[in-house]
Amino acid sequence: MRPDPSASLLHNMSAPPKTTVTWQGLSGLVGQKGPGGSGVCSLNYTPDGGIHGLAVLFALPKEVTGVSAVSLLERLGQPAGGSAERTLLSHIEARAHALPLPDGCVVIQKVSGAATPWADLLSVLAVLTKCSETVWLRAKKPSLGSLARRRAVTLLVPPIFIHRIPGGEP
Repeated sequence: MRPDPSASLLHNMSAPPKTTVTWQGLSGLVGQKGPGGSGVCSLNYTPDGGIHGLAVLFALPKEVTGVSAVSLLERLGQPAGGSAERTLLSHIEARAHALPLPDGCVVIQKVSGAATPWADLLSVLAVLTKCSETVWLRAKKPSLGSLARRRAVTLLVPPIFIHRIPGGEP
């Protein structure tokens, strides 16, 4: 077997290998309004045309004060069964899979005029219990403990999914 003549080219030890991965993401949706980039000044961005998508608000009704599994099942008109928490979590999972949202949505700050197509308690629970501070994930295991920390959340539904939202764009 003859040695590959190009194999010696792969032995350049004078410079370490370097890989640079960049992603522009949604950076085209903002414009730079101040100097920056050279390290002399900080970057300062301003929104260029508002949010990109539909803001959808999910909020617990004011009359819901108790967030125990038993009290929430009572509000839903559902029997507790053997284990109230297990029963509630199964209802939450079923509703989360039925919501016509994408499998993941970014959590954004509250926006005035956000859409509220699903104000029913079970839909709100399906979103609140599957949210972190930054994202809602349909596949996430629901956490009833999150209800003690957060009573409302606003999701940003990407434009391609807006047609699925009742009252969204056609």
